[in-house]
Amino acid sequence: MKAYVLNKIGDLSYENVPVPELRKDWALIKVKAAGICSSDIPRIYERGTYHFPTIPGHEFAGEVVKVSGEKYTDIVGKRVSVFPLIPCGKCNQCKKKMYEMLGEFKPVYVMELPNSQSPEALELWKKEVIKFKEKLESHFGVTITDEDVRKAIKLKNEERQALKDFYSLMKLNPAPMLGGDMYKVLYGSTFKFDKEALIQEVKALTQKIKDTYDDGTPDCPKQKFAGRPRIMVTGSPIGGASEKVIKCLEDNGAQVVVFENCSGAKSVDEMVDEQNPDIYDALARRYLNIGCSCMTPDTNRFKLMDRLIDEYQVDAVVEVVLQACHTYNVESFLIKRFVTEEKKKPYIALETDYSTSDAGQISTRLAAFLEML
Repeated sequence: MKAYVLNKIGDLSYENVPVPELRKDWALIKVKAAGICSSDIPRIYERGTYHFPTIPGHEFAGEVVKVSGEKYTDIVGKRVSVFPLIPCGKCNQCKKKMYEMLGEFKPVYVMELPNSQSPEALELWKKEVIKFKEKLESHFGVTITDEDVRKAIKLKNEERQALKDFYSLMKLNPAPMLGGDMYKVLYGSTFKFDKEALIQEVKALTQKIKDTYDDGTPDCPKQKFAGRPRIMVTGSPIGGASEKVIKCLEDNGAQVVVFENCSGAKSVDEMVDEQNPDIYDALARRYLNIGCSCMTPDTNRFKLMDRLIDEYQVDAVVEVVLQACHTYNVESFLIKRFVTEEKKKPYIALETDYSTSDAGQISTRLAAFLEML
């Protein structure tokens, strides 16, 4: 069959391509009409897409000509339109619908997340925090006192500070470790439930890195990592297979020194105000202040990024956008403008997913990007 194929940014050619092979419960559709989406233009001419080659045109309609298996044979010959989105599973909208379905199997409580950081949003979010506390009390048959909450906040703040001290080591130039190793500690800490033990382990690791940073040996971090471009990673949360971006960057000679995304600096950068007499107001303020693309406007994300670029002496910014994570995808336009025009730093956006199939293409793009620094 014939199709327009995007081989790389700006390289669109009309080619013969094989007819797709059907997987289980798939349908083969003969495309009769396709629209041009506004997102197609930057994918073709500016940012690229999550893998190459790819056939653009995700808004289309056609006729079902074949199905796999016996389950959906009644739709063969039908005229259909296609819903093209694969849920990211990360944004607020995805989570709400997924958790709604999970509620059929396990107890689930969905909180109403405001989409702004206004006084009205703070009032709503504080009420949601209190309602959640009351739900926990009811479900587990316990009483959660203000003193209990204050003790938990104090412990969590100590954890945040320990992790913040750890990743702040990357302000050193050269940085004392690879970003992949730093990320394993930050990400792994979320799975350790003995917080007191975690705090001590992170503190000990931080001190060990300080002690060995410049111990006079040729293989000490100060010598080992000298001269590497210093990279900020921002955008969608990184975890699982999307860690491939970190590996691709560092395999090509760069060093990720700071993560501005959800699973990086912003998760531990700000403490809950332990001096606030209204402990639920303190909790609500801390979490609502996090810079996130779900917020409109997202002022706090830009403030944090501005500070981190300077503090960590960043040479370039790499934005990772998970496919169908639309809030980050749309906001990437504003991030690019901020990074390139206000901070005068090189910027690249990568659209990807949780598979490893595009790792080679990402590595090629990042290698070319790093050569220009």
